[in-house]
Amino acid sequence: MKIEMQGLEKRFDDMLFKIEKCTLESGRIHGIIGHNGVGKTTLLRMISGVDKAYSGRILYNGRAFDEKLFETISFMAQKPYMLSRSVQDNIVYPLKLRNLEKEIQKELTQVWLKNLGIEDISTRKATVLSGGERQKVSLARGLVYSPDLVLLDEPTANIDPDTVEVLERVLLDYRNRTGATILLITHDLSQAIRLCDDLYVLDKHGLKAVGKEEIVKRVMDLQKPEKFLDLDYMALGV
Repeated sequence: MKIEMQGLEKRFDDMLFKIEKCTLESGRIHGIIGHNGVGKTTLLRMISGVDKAYSGRILYNGRAFDEKLFETISFMAQKPYMLSRSVQDNIVYPLKLRNLEKEIQKELTQVWLKNLGIEDISTRKATVLSGGERQKVSLARGLVYSPDLVLLDEPTANIDPDTVEVLERVLLDYRNRTGATILLITHDLSQAIRLCDDLYVLDKHGLKAVGKEEIVKRVMDLQKPEKFLDLDYMALGV
């Protein structure tokens, strides 16, 4: 799904969020980096259709947002909400909302339990899971209905490296198989470089595309290649 943003403006927390023009091409993994409070989550909420209180336009394959389009978008928050039900009930939930046949619901749920390696906790109550387990369930639930646009707000923050590896592998595989567009917010530049096709920095001036090679070079120039988390983006000159 191709996303076009034109003249976006929204005021929040005494700050003007503004993007004059930006296009996210279809079938690519786009990464957004930037300091806290610049509007990264706000942007995801706007693109997802959750937040409609803004001026300007967002086009999806050339068309405006509508409720039918909403069914093809997946938005995964940094701290995923778990229904007070089993893991498999959480994953099957979006399929029930779309009134798929029960056999298809069961089959797809089993596929995604296996994809995320969580078959062994399928009957556990989702609200008692660890942070990494919750993120796996959230990703399975967010991909089980095959969305065309996947929006993720720091999906690997504060989880163990093994889980990070699983989530990244699943996301990359999903994009390669389906051609979906993925938009990812991350503070981890190493992850952005590993996973994303295109990188953007969001700040008070708007959304600016930067090349991965440029980011790597500037980090190395700062002699801080190991300090990808909470890096001073302004020091990178982007």
